[in-house]
Order: sequence, then C-alpha cells, then structure tokens
Amino acid sequence: MPLDSITMILRPENLDFEISELTFNKMKNLGLTSLTTNDAMNSQISTYYNSAVVSLKLSMDYVFEELRKYEDYFLYQQDAIDYSFFNLEFEAFEFASLYKQSSEEFRNETRLNSIQFMTSNKGRMLVLGDLNNKRYSLRVLNRFKSITKNLLEAIHTELKRNNPQIAPLLELPTDADFKEITVAPSTLKEYVGTYKSKDDVTFTLVLEDTNLHVHLESGSSEALIPSAEDRFFIKDYFSVIHFNREKGSIISLTPIINGEKADFLKIE
Repeated sequence: MPLDSITMILRPENLDFEISELTFNKMKNLGLTSLTTNDAMNSQISTYYNSAVVSLKLSMDYVFEELRKYEDYFLYQQDAIDYSFFNLEFEAFEFASLYKQSSEEFRNETRLNSIQFMTSNKGRMLVLGDLNNKRYSLRVLNRFKSITKNLLEAIHTELKRNNPQIAPLLELPTDADFKEITVAPSTLKEYVGTYKSKDDVTFTLVLEDTNLHVHLESGSSEALIPSAEDRFFIKDYFSVIHFNREKGSIISLTPIINGEKADFLKIE
C-alpha cells in the first residue's frame, strides 16, 4: 500500500460549516411569532430552527469532540508513527539533524510502521471508529440537507403564491453531478480553449496528463472531473460546469456555483 493511501486512511479530517440563524434570531428579537398567515409554514420554520438545527449542532459537537480526541492521540500520545509524514510535499527535512535517516528511508520506515499500527488492535479500532464517525456525519448532513431543501421549496412556494413573478429557486447540483466517469483524451480535446464572460472574466481549459484543467486569471489551476457528457465538476468545490453545443460544437460553458449560473462564450 503506497504512503498516500495510508495517509488518506489515517489523516484526521476536519469539517467546516456554519449555520446562519441571523434572520430567525432577528425575528425572535422583534417579537414576531409568524412571518406569514400560513400557520403550517410558520410551524415548519420554527421546527426547522428549534429542532433540526439544534439536533444538527448536537450531532456535530459529538463528531468534533471525537475528532479532537483522534487528533490529540496522533499528535501527543502514540509513538508508532511520526505525524509529520502527513505532509507529503516535503522533499527534504526542515531540520535534518533531528532524523537518523534520509528522507526516502524515513518514508519507507513510516510506511511500514503505519501498516503495522493500522493492523494492531488499537490502530484498527481507531481507523474503524473514525470511519464510523464519517458515516454518521454523512447520514446527519444528508438528512439535514433534505430538510433544508424541503423548507426552501416550501418558503419559495409561499412567496410565489403572493408574488407570481418571483425569481425561480436557485438550482443546486445533485449527487449525480459528482459521480466520476472516464472520458477518452480525444473527447476531452473538444473542451480545450479560452472562455470569456460578459464581465470580461476569462479562463483557459487545457489538457494535462489526460485530464482537463481550468487555468484561472489568478494563476491557480483546478482539475475538471467528468460526470456525464458535457458535464464536469471540480473536486473540493460545490460546483458543476455544463458545456453547451451548437451543431455538435462546443460554443460556451455554464458554471453552477452555489446555485448561481454564468455563461462563458468560447472565444478560441
């Protein structure tokens, strides 16, 4: 098993999210008991914040506490693995005199020690316990996402009843938009080119090592992962990119980022 795979299994992963309760708290501070004459809608909003959000916070507090104990053990208690091996970018030791072997020897020793640790009773229990916490987090967050989506749709329906001209609810990507598929390099070449928005924002798509990458004006680069024909996503970002065709040729692309859409015309 390569060291990067071992890292993926052992590395404690943090979650970063924040729930905005500003509107609900403002409503309570103003002494409002309802936002609409629809009693069912008022009840759904109240239940969301007083039950679903509270439940989510309690669940995530548990997950974060387990994560804190997991990190504390790896950083300060166990002596089987040198925690610095998680930084796979280093080519040489920052303080070579602290080590008795070369960088390559250290990596090999760490790899073997890590495997030995993971297959011990203590290591196996930690790894499987961390996996179960991740599964628990996924169930909790997926349930909360479903409840939130239902509330947003209900609020939008209520607003539309009073104002038929209201803008459509923002479209969010679905789980299907993040399922990776394999696409031949010859097909990926169709998407290569420079794209420009009406606000003069430009970026370039290039083919690197059989993968499509987007190069931004800031100088950063991100890999585009195919999920369907003419549809890609960017790992680590809640964003999807749709390519648009005319007579079989790519003429533009449309990113969907946090529900917002923008069109970029292919200029070359």
